Order: sequence, then structure tokens, then C-alpha cells
Amino acid sequence: MSKNRTPTNYIIGTITLLIGGLIYLFFRQDILALQYIFNSEWLKSINIKINHHSIFIDCLIYNLPDALWYYSLLSFMIAFYDKSIINRILFIIAILLPFIWESLQYFRIISGTYDNIDITFYLITLIIFLCLQKKLNH
Repeated sequence: MSKNRTPTNYIIGTITLLIGGLIYLFFRQDILALQYIFNSEWLKSINIKINHHSIFIDCLIYNLPDALWYYSLLSFMIAFYDKSIINRILFIIAILLPFIWESLQYFRIISGTYDNIDITFYLITLIIFLCLQKKLNH
């Protein structure tokens, strides 16, 4: 088994995906995909409203889930990485994807809200990911 295919990458990828998804499910139900997947009445019944917003709370609700999903993407990409040219290209795309997405929002090529804090969270996530992979592979 390749070092990249350690159970750690699958476990962390799954956990970060679930936590990011749960934050969306309980706090960010305005996401269109959730409205197609789940009954709107059920979504309303589990919605947690936050009346007091602070920078910390906003980061937990709006920036953290995206960072967790990004980490999950990278974990699953590295778990299946086999050094083929296609895998290398896909992995580079996965690394760049959130930064490209935010840039497209900044230049209003796609709809969405560009956010410097998202970029910061993505950078921190990428650094943590790379440091953990270095530790796992040595």
C-alpha cells in the first residue's frame, strides 16, 4: 500500500467532509443543494439561528466549512494519488481550485461573494495539509 493510501487520509477526509457538511446543514441552509436534497420543513426544524454575530462566529459558520471541505478534497485526492500525469494534473487543480473560484468571484465572472478571509482559511488549510502529509510520509 502506498504511503498516501494510509487510512489517515481517508479518515481525516471523511471527518472534515462530515463536519463541514454538518455546519452547512445546521447553520447555512440557504445553500441551494441542501434544498434539493432535504425536505424544507425538516431543514427548518433543525436550523440553528445565531442572533449574536461576531468575527469568530462568522468564521465558524461561513469560512470554516469551506476550509474543511477543501481539506477533505485534498485528503481524498492524495489518498488516490498514483503519480500518473493525470493524477498530478488533477491534484494541482484540486490545490488551486478554491483560489481560482475566489478569483472568479472577485472579477465577477461567476456569482458569489469574494472574501479575503476565505483565501486566508484556504492558505492555512493548504499549509496544514502539506505539513501533515510530510509528517505522514516520513
